[in-house]
Amino acid sequence: MKATKEGSKIVDDPVLKRIQDLLEKNKKTEKDLVMYLGISNGSFTHWKYTGSKSYMQYIAEIAEYLEATVNYLIYGVDEEISKDEIGVTELDLLRYYRKMKDEQKLCLLKTAELFARDER
Repeated sequence: MKATKEGSKIVDDPVLKRIQDLLEKNKKTEKDLVMYLGISNGSFTHWKYTGSKSYMQYIAEIAEYLEATVNYLIYGVDEEISKDEIGVTELDLLRYYRKMKDEQKLCLLKTAELFARDER
């Protein structure tokens, strides 16, 4: 975490860092983004200081607004995966994912991120 002038700590979140970098690159502000998403002005600040990953429910819209891919925002790479590279198990996961409620999707993404970190 980074310290700020107020003594609060900004959570070290690579996804938020990429979002902030793209906002700067595109000459847009955090306020512009939350207005585009139709959420409260304090949402981005909340994400930065609490470590909340509730932004994941907006990740597709954020990617669209920043003219980026979801893959880039989440993983930092722009690799596209062809349909030929996706296995049966991955397609099953996608089918289940699409049937989930937003909060379930967020939980699944957090869990997958933790599992992926353990594999490194």
